[in-house]
Amino acid sequence: MDRVGVMHTGQPAFKHRLNKQPLHVDLHALTLTLGWVTDVVITIVMEFPKNVLSTAKKAAVLKAFNKLLWIQQDLFQRHYVRTDEEAAANLAKVRDKAHADLLAEKVGEVKLKTPGEIKEEAEAKEAAEELPELEVK
Repeated sequence: MDRVGVMHTGQPAFKHRLNKQPLHVDLHALTLTLGWVTDVVITIVMEFPKNVLSTAKKAAVLKAFNKLLWIQQDLFQRHYVRTDEEAAANLAKVRDKAHADLLAEKVGEVKLKTPGEIKEEAEAKEAAEELPELEVK
């Protein structure tokens, strides 16, 4: 059950997955799936007739199955939840990437001038300096 938790994080947990794309499933999707499985099992167990499975036996089956799912959920979280240090390092990486993306965006906005445009700009500036100043009244 622990290897199932590792397998869904994208790390190679089984030999048959070594040469395949990583399998990464978000924790919330895993949790929702376990919730759905719980709902299905409860429905199936509760639909058994009393002469096949007594109410006490139904309760015992559901309690045991619930414990199994909680163990699996705990094993999933073991491989998904980070320590404070890991979370801080991950946040720093995200911030650095966002800063780099913003910088790249700003650099992309800067229009580089061709040598011809620089020459034209200099000539226009020179010509403007030669114009006489006008007095506005």
